[in-house]
Amino acid sequence: MAWFEVDIFEKCVTVDLHKYSHRTALIVAREKIKEAYVHGFRYVRLIHGAADISKKNDSGSIKFALHSILKRGELDKWVEKKNASSGKVN
Repeated sequence: MAWFEVDIFEKCVTVDLHKYSHRTALIVAREKIKEAYVHGFRYVRLIHGAADISKKNDSGSIKFALHSILKRGELDKWVEKKNASSGKVN
C-alpha cells in the first residue's frame, strides 16, 4: 500500500506512489506537493518505483507522467526548479 512520511527536521515529505493507479498517483502527487508548500516544507520526494526505466513502454508511466506535469509547468506555483536537466526539483 502507498504511504507518506514527514520529516520535520529536514522539511521533507516522502510519498510512495506504488500500487496507485496512474490517475490516482498523479492526484496524490499534486496534492502532497501543494500541502508541503502550504506548510513550509522544502522538499517532496516522490517514489514511483521506476528509477531504472528509460522508456515509457517499460512500465514507467507514473514516472513519465510526473516529468510531463513538471515540464508543462503545472506545478510551477509550488516548486522551485533547481536542477531541471536531471529532473530533480526542490
